[in-house]
Amino acid sequence: MDTDKKYQIIKAAQKRFVKHGLNKTTLDEIARDLRMGKASLYYYFKSKEDLFYQTIDWETSLMLEEINGIFINTEKDLRSRIKAYLTLKEECSTKYKLVYELLVLFISDRALEHELIYVTNLLNGEVKVLSAALMLMKKEKGKSFSDVEIYFIVLNSWGIALLKSLHNVYGAEAAEKQKEMLLDTFEEILTKVIA
Repeated sequence: MDTDKKYQIIKAAQKRFVKHGLNKTTLDEIARDLRMGKASLYYYFKSKEDLFYQTIDWETSLMLEEINGIFINTEKDLRSRIKAYLTLKEECSTKYKLVYELLVLFISDRALEHELIYVTNLLNGEVKVLSAALMLMKKEKGKSFSDVEIYFIVLNSWGIALLKSLHNVYGAEAAEKQKEMLLDTFEEILTKVIA
């Protein structure tokens, strides 16, 4: 029961944080959205900031579950999985808005020092999910692979999220060509990794 209530609070908070940001969202508004007292929120969360960062953790775990689902889908070939992965990254700015905004703050060197742990958790979680999925896909089970390739894919795949913003500058066709180049590169690397 407590887990369900906490989940409901996080979902309601996510809507507020996405729309108004951390500073302009109040616990009173979140409590009102849920038809509960503000004091009840303090049973589950220490502060508004605690709720905000737990909401980011929740979004991160949803995103990692989706990435895992993409790569363990045996009905699709490797290229289709990579394409779905890149599409997820493109949609991140709307689908996982809090995670995306935190990454933008990190890239622009405006993230707070304690927020770096959330970026690190996301990137390390993504490496872990991708590595585990690739181990399942690996043909030669005893042979291991270097994490360098996985780090390369994870870090460079975030570029696709930024490419979406560049459509207005370079045009959709140029952005699509960039996506295809990434797709080709990632497919080549992962084909070697799982061989």
